[in-house]
Amino acid sequence: MREIFGGALLSQVKCLSCKGESNKTDEMMDISLDLFQSFSLNDALSRFFQPEILDGTNKYSCSNCKKLSVARKQMFILRAPNVLVIQLKRFEPIHGGKINRNIDFEEGLVLSKFMSVRSQDPQPEYSLLAASRHSGYSRMLDITMHMSRMLQVAGIAAMMLMFRPHARRRFCRRRFTFFSTFVVTKAQVLVNLVYQAMLGSFLIAKRLLCRSLLKISNHL
Repeated sequence: MREIFGGALLSQVKCLSCKGESNKTDEMMDISLDLFQSFSLNDALSRFFQPEILDGTNKYSCSNCKKLSVARKQMFILRAPNVLVIQLKRFEPIHGGKINRNIDFEEGLVLSKFMSVRSQDPQPEYSLLAASRHSGYSRMLDITMHMSRMLQVAGIAAMMLMFRPHARRRFCRRRFTFFSTFVVTKAQVLVNLVYQAMLGSFLIAKRLLCRSLLKISNHL
């Protein structure tokens, strides 16, 4: 599952006095975005990766300066995943309700401005693969599949978005050498599998998709 959904985030703190840097790498399986002040996917991503100034009572303890210093903290994508999963957090933090408004997103997604300079793939491009929304109760039927056009998908209050590598890029660099070809030639099958999986929980969705890809890869 990590070969498909796994990526890495780089958390960087830079002292504004000595310009020294502290970097920490964390594995990721998805990106969770706060929608409280965002009305589009790009806006939510920009807020997630925007720099934070550590000052006042929140100053950075710099090992080079040997003192508390003003610093800038920022997140970057160090390694983009083969399949990008974005969770849209629709919980309203003040009143405890649900954020029901639609969030604007496009069929294509480019992450170049959020990438670390250390990344081996500084300009990853994605295409929308699937969108999930939660409304009432769902009943899982393995033989039932629903395909949607972009115009229909853009009008839903999505809870989760899934993006595949753009067809023009051979994105997979690891053991799943079949995957970059598979997502192009078998895109419709993959959408069906993802849609069925996402009717259940998020964890079940990724497990089912991973098993399906592994099974199909044995026949390629």
